[in-house]
Amino acid sequence: MAAPLLDHALRVLHLEDSELDHELMLTHLRRGGLEVRSLRVDSSRPSWPRSSSPGTW
Repeated sequence: MAAPLLDHALRVLHLEDSELDHELMLTHLRRGGLEVRSLRVDSSRPSWPRSSSPGTW
């Protein structure tokens, strides 16, 4: 495994309707050496802006 590229975790707010696609994105970022903290918001739901309020994740 590669050494981390950042001295802190990359925070990702991922608007994605597919859990599988979200996991694939995380896998690629981690294989690239990034430590990732993520939140997937189902982009097919009309309530997604409320899910992204600051400080909730």
